[in-house]
Amino acid sequence: MAGNELLAQATMIPDYQQVSFVALGWDEVPELGDEYPVEFIADESSVNVFTFADDQDQHGDRTVDIYVYRGTDTTGLGRLIFDTPLNFPEPELTFGSILATAEYHHHVPLRRTGSIPIRVLTREAQPGNGTDVINVLIDDS
Repeated sequence: MAGNELLAQATMIPDYQQVSFVALGWDEVPELGDEYPVEFIADESSVNVFTFADDQDQHGDRTVDIYVYRGTDTTGLGRLIFDTPLNFPEPELTFGSILATAEYHHHVPLRRTGSIPIRVLTREAQPGNGTDVINVLIDDS
């Protein structure tokens, strides 16, 4: 993780066990295909990361820790589940609840617009309980 710059950090209760990472101004929602369960769903400007199964969150109070970094070093950040460029029409990434609009999301400024490589890595603090740590690496150099 040496060399990565921490841009944002948050702890949240994910609605419908998902956390959404979206290019500012993008209002489409990735479609869930026939394959379920999945670790993520994505389109050209967003990725929704699934955290834990419905039956693992019976009380709705489980939290997920989210870290967004600028950099490329994946050491110690978890298991790589997503490694694809996303298109950013504005130089800003937002993340938060899949039910909230961008104004209620966390905002992360980027250095540029266009196609930017994004990597998402996940970890389970307690193995078998589902993802409760999401690390996002942005390579916007």
